[in-house]
Amino acid sequence: MRIRTHADARVAARTIRDRTGGRRSLDDVMRLLWRRYKKAGATYRGVAEDEMPATVEEATGVDAGRLIRAWSEGTRDADFAALFAPFGIIAERGLALDEPHFALLGIKTRREGADCRIVNVFDGAPAQEAGLSGGDVIVALGGLRVRASNLDGLLSRYAAGDTVAMVAFRRDELLRTEVTLATRPPPKFTLKVDPKANKVAQRLRRQWLGN
Repeated sequence: MRIRTHADARVAARTIRDRTGGRRSLDDVMRLLWRRYKKAGATYRGVAEDEMPATVEEATGVDAGRLIRAWSEGTRDADFAALFAPFGIIAERGLALDEPHFALLGIKTRREGADCRIVNVFDGAPAQEAGLSGGDVIVALGGLRVRASNLDGLLSRYAAGDTVAMVAFRRDELLRTEVTLATRPPPKFTLKVDPKANKVAQRLRRQWLGN
């Protein structure tokens, strides 16, 4: 089975704990798979995608078929607020504004000496639309030299929706492009303990996270 992200696995774990009152968890699923592997030995063929819902139900008693298909085949984010609420945890969705290069360009960068190298370009982000990719070194923005220390400062001169000239190196090739800065930053989630959580939620949270 292809679970899209590690976050999806954590969502599955919380769903199992919630529906069983903390008596079962994703650990029970992993133990069942381990027992199958130990019994089959070299003939173990793994778990097919369509077998995973039945495996989860066998291990935990939870029918999660619809949810597993939504997580592994769908494109929508999970309803994190609803999933965390039974554990007395508040999930707040905001906008990622603390890093302008992430909010306006949709990239993650790292410092290499004085250079600013792109590590990741996110799908549908302005940088991807402009033809940039991971590994590129940003050289200039709006005609001014970019260094690892000043990219966010340079971006702060512009507003969302502005189109800015950008120059980058891809290995030995010089790239000249224009990037239209994002009008809506990507989401950012903040988790905090709900001080008004009831005793059931507090117990589930302790079972999940410990004291």
